[in-house]
Amino acid sequence: MTEYTNPSKTTYNFSEEVIEAISRIIAERTGGEITDFFRMAGYPNIIHDGSTKFRFVSEQLRNFYTKKEGFEDIKNIIEKLVQPKQYIGLEEYHKRVIERVKNALSYDELTINENFKIVPKAEKKDTYKEKKDKIIDSIASRLGRITGGKSIEKIFPHFFEKNYFLLDKSKQEKIVAILSKTNDIDDFKMKLQSIIDYHQSYFIEERQLEFNDILKIVGLRLNSKFMIEKIDIIGTIETIQKDLNDRSLRIIAEILPKDLIQKGKEMAEVYTLIYCIENSLRLFVDNIFREKYGIDYMNNIVVNKDIRKKIKDRKFQERKNLWLPFRGDNDLFYMDFYELGLLIQNNWELFKNIFQSQSWLLVKLKEIGVIRNYIAHNSYFEKDEKDILKLYYTQILKQIGAIER
Repeated sequence: MTEYTNPSKTTYNFSEEVIEAISRIIAERTGGEITDFFRMAGYPNIIHDGSTKFRFVSEQLRNFYTKKEGFEDIKNIIEKLVQPKQYIGLEEYHKRVIERVKNALSYDELTINENFKIVPKAEKKDTYKEKKDKIIDSIASRLGRITGGKSIEKIFPHFFEKNYFLLDKSKQEKIVAILSKTNDIDDFKMKLQSIIDYHQSYFIEERQLEFNDILKIVGLRLNSKFMIEKIDIIGTIETIQKDLNDRSLRIIAEILPKDLIQKGKEMAEVYTLIYCIENSLRLFVDNIFREKYGIDYMNNIVVNKDIRKKIKDRKFQERKNLWLPFRGDNDLFYMDFYELGLLIQNNWELFKNIFQSQSWLLVKLKEIGVIRNYIAHNSYFEKDEKDILKLYYTQILKQIGAIER
């Protein structure tokens, strides 16, 4: 990490990875727009020379490393990038830029405030005690009903020597007292593990799932060996998946024959391919148009009237169904395979050096579109159809990858 410091000002740590991420955002503009951006940011001598845009921007930002006050220049450029005035009429895109910049800066413990200035991220308030207090009663009410095994006072003899007045309390009240007096998450984890070790018979499958729903509030889970472990974001996702799998697979197994379950797993691969093809093509087309016409390219490219109407209708339906996720802030995400093909055909001058011919591309996209529609209706594909899909994806990717922009 390269550290930029100034004794009279706040210290900022702009890592090289974060600078690269910021460079990619700036490089989404056309060459002329990049020059204008640096000029408006106060660097009129930085003029795009026609080279690859990302490399050019990245090199300019890296050049500031050698300057004594270089961190101020980088800070100034990032703050210019998020200023709303340059996004008049492109407010949705501005929100997206803000989100991406914040995400990048978060890795250096920085963020953007309401005045579009870089500031240190506020330290997260330690809410362990608050979260712990929420779940203690739930834990104690479950474990307090279990009979047999060691008594609580025998598990924690030293605790009850000091708190002998609790000996006459119920098992549930004793568990609450023990867990309430834990100092941090590790202490809580250790004491709760001691209790669980003597009550494993309680944790049949459904009870373990229920118990994990409680524990995840404080970032813990009970694994298959009845050991408490900490979970991170990935662990949380795995826990959710496990909970869903454990609850749903039993039902599925009772309803669906094994051969249908197996076919469902095989079709997951086909869906993944379709998803990758569709979005790879969309993002590629988006980059081509941005490079030529800038961010607001939909007003400059040739779009079939029927396609524009379909985009409008799909957006209208999306607004009616707010409980569903929106497709994106880009009109390309409201086009299907064949419509993307027609869009490329109508703007062929920009794509003629990329794809072999219009018919070569349209035939493939039409066939992929048919397969996509079948998948949407839960149809099953044999090996031949899967091989065709993989072949077309490989061919299209090779054409896209051959372009050095």
